Amino acid sequence: MWSRLQHWRSWIPRKAFQTLRTLGQPRIKETHISYQHAGLTVCNEPVPWNAETVRVEILIQRPSADSWRKDDFCLAIPGAAPVVAESLRPEGPGAFRLVFEFPSPPLEAAAKERRSEGGIILELGLWGQGHDLGDMELPMLSSEDFLRGLRLEPVSVLARLGQELVPCRAVVGTQCRGLQACGLLTSPTSLVPLLDLGATIEFLEPHTGRVQDIALSLPRSELAGRHALLSAAPRGWPGPGEEWLVRWIVAGHCLAERSIRSLSWKEFWQSLGLIDARYACVRESGPPALTPYLPAREGLWRVGACFRLASQEPGAVGFCALELRTVFKDPTRPSEIFTQNLLITDGPSSFQSPLLSTEDFEQVAAFDLLSEGVPFASLPGCRPIVQFTTEGGFTEPAAFDWTPVAEQELAHRLEKLEGVPELGMMPGSSTVG
Repeated sequence: MWSRLQHWRSWIPRKAFQTLRTLGQPRIKETHISYQHAGLTVCNEPVPWNAETVRVEILIQRPSADSWRKDDFCLAIPGAAPVVAESLRPEGPGAFRLVFEFPSPPLEAAAKERRSEGGIILELGLWGQGHDLGDMELPMLSSEDFLRGLRLEPVSVLARLGQELVPCRAVVGTQCRGLQACGLLTSPTSLVPLLDLGATIEFLEPHTGRVQDIALSLPRSELAGRHALLSAAPRGWPGPGEEWLVRWIVAGHCLAERSIRSLSWKEFWQSLGLIDARYACVRESGPPALTPYLPAREGLWRVGACFRLASQEPGAVGFCALELRTVFKDPTRPSEIFTQNLLITDGPSSFQSPLLSTEDFEQVAAFDLLSEGVPFASLPGCRPIVQFTTEGGFTEPAAFDWTPVAEQELAHRLEKLEGVPELGMMPGSSTVG
């Protein structure tokens, strides 16, 4: 009989004996990890190096009816003394929950740490009445890993012009009433560790070397999340011809930088250019539309002029006083003048005149755009209509100013005319010369 038992024991693997010995012991069913810092609690994330308290909750499955106390359990932490359970409370039939609280383990003293894609993993061991009940992983986050995961985009410097707050890289200095630097900070984890690192926005004047450092204080709601707006306004703004360098800095690391330059009014005015001139049309049915050519009369309700301008200076922004003169065919009728202080950027900025009725548009000779009293662009009014006589001739129309818009319309119509197939030719056929 003994020989049979020896043979049976040699056949069973060693792990099977370990399982039999621990069959009546508690088993780990699930774990829950959180940490606290500056009164903020963060759950289900790696524990940062500067966490004040770590809390580990372990749900234990109890197969036997033996009674257990919280003092029977301890948590083995690399580089630190074992921690006895803070509390033990029942969690339904055959289960109870253990709670451990301890200071954040020192990463440099951890003997069993290993690297992972998300940071450092510490192996914790749960012991009960001297028995090893199992291991669990405690993900840790070093300051280097936290800083490496930070991203700041998009970033922008906004200039206050009148009631507008416009992103720019160059601004008319005499029109600027203040600057605002903004950037959206994102992190793969919560931003709570940022409390001990510090975040600032730096405004540097390269010519003088003067620096304005503005420390940022984030609200609780943004610290607990993974996104935060880093924004600050400097004291004053660059004078004409000056340039500032704006930097977003966290723990001494520059995450992003932008420059902004102050333009004189003359520099900005000389950088302005016309993109195009179009007719703004409203018909009896359908939405308003812009067309590069004179609109057909059928169904036309109201017509006006629309000029699109832009600065050729990259990122420039400023106000420009524009004047639109509606010149009529009747020389005795005075021109109608419409003025507007238009905010112009390096993108298309539209300047549109009040819309005229179809009857008034029939009397318009041209729409002239001026800036600082200087002609800037012109858009022809209603074209003269050719009247044919009964003898087959036509009456000579009134004088018509030939403009680039009229030239563009003629080229477009000739292009369409050239695309018409000859008589007797089917589309797709060819000829041999």
